[in-house]
Amino acid sequence: MKVLYDVRYRFAAGYDPETGRYYRTNMRNILGEDSGRDPFMASFPHMLEIGVTGSCAGGMGELHLKSGPRYASEGEVGREEHMALEDFAGLVQQCAGRTFQFALGGSGDPDQHE
Repeated sequence: MKVLYDVRYRFAAGYDPETGRYYRTNMRNILGEDSGRDPFMASFPHMLEIGVTGSCAGGMGELHLKSGPRYASEGEVGREEHMALEDFAGLVQQCAGRTFQFALGGSGDPDQHE
């Protein structure tokens, strides 16, 4: 279990990469006592979606045609370059120890691209 302590908003969050379980504690007051309030936000996102694909040779895909767009910009077929591996690695390095997961996104299905 990986645990992050948010000093600014006074709560803890944990994630177990084996099971996918995630938890967040209530906020603590300045004495460290449970305030009974859910944390509204965190100092840094616990999950980041990173758009790694800029174009999709296969069009919008079968899932998109059946279910409609999941995000506001998903209906637009991009014609941009894919993210360079070095840029992705730099983002991961900057987030080390501050986030639990990355979701890969972009134009089309990221695991169907080179």
